[in-house]
Parts: sequence; C-alpha cells; structure tokens
Amino acid sequence: MTAFFLHGFGSSGSDFRRIWESAHPIEADSIFLDGDQAEPLTGKRRWFPMSGLDDTLAGHVDEAANRLMPKLAEALGKAGSPEMHIFGHSQGGMIALELVRRGELPIVFAEVFAAYLPSARITRPWHGRPEGVVLHGSDSDEYVTVSKIRGTGEAMAKSGIAHSLRLLRGVTHKFTAAWLDGSREAAA
Repeated sequence: MTAFFLHGFGSSGSDFRRIWESAHPIEADSIFLDGDQAEPLTGKRRWFPMSGLDDTLAGHVDEAANRLMPKLAEALGKAGSPEMHIFGHSQGGMIALELVRRGELPIVFAEVFAAYLPSARITRPWHGRPEGVVLHGSDSDEYVTVSKIRGTGEAMAKSGIAHSLRLLRGVTHKFTAAWLDGSREAAA
C-alpha cells in the first residue's frame, strides 16, 4: 500500500510531513508531494490559483487532478503497489476528492481535512469505490464551512461511497497537529 499526501495552499510536502509525523507515525512507503505551482506574489507552493467562484474553482481542481494523475500512477508503478491511500488538506484535499470521484486510480482509502468539492464537481458521477473516506471539518475554519463538507459527503452517500464526517471544535483552517489529535467528535 502506498500513501500519498497532498498539502494545502502555502505549505509543502516537507511541512505536511513534519506536522503529520509530530502526531502520527507514517509508513515507509508514504509519499509527500509538493504543489506544482508557485504563488506569483509570495512564491508559496500551491496546486492551483485561489478562486472563490464555484465554476472557476471546479475548473482549477479538474486541471490540477489532470496534471497529478500521471505522477501518481507512475509512483504507484515504481512502488509495485496495486492500491493507494490518499490524504489531503485544503487544496490537496479537494484534489484527493476529485481523484476519488473519478475512480481512475486504485484509491482504497481517502482522508481529507478542510476540503470539499465545488458543486460543479460533486454533481458529476462518482466512479470511485474506495473502502472508506473520512472528511474532517472544523466549526472554526475561516475558509471551508462544515456545510460545504457535508454537501460533498451527501453526494458521496448518494453514490454509495462509504464515508464518515468528523468535526473538530476550535481548530482553524491551517494544518496543524490539532487536525490529527484525539479530540475529534462525530458531527453527523
């Protein structure tokens, strides 16, 4: 099993790894990827430009997933692994959800933090059939509301995809070890 980790806007694979390792052990075959773009003003890593418009955001998620799919397939081939787990935060989580929706990679489990799929994406057919998906949200996330995450979960449920929703209290959007600690409460 190979695990892929996709960070959020302004982070990096190494930052995501450092935070993850501070809270949970990781497997030797874990791959922490870097966003393939630099934000023009700050140089921070990203997977796609930021946009609050649903259609624009959906297009960016689609383009980022298109760019990332061959890299993931190649890494799986090199690892000799027939299955994958995928973890993502924010932009990385949106891409992870899109990859699950497409069902073109052998994703058996996905865990996403502070992420949802824009409505232009969740209304498309869900071809992926992972064994499980965990959606994490927070009542204090200043960018991603719990209602957006629930909307993604409802679309998954309609498509027969097993998932759970976890709500954290008082955790901001930025990925920290608090997203991984044991203080989670079931939300729905």
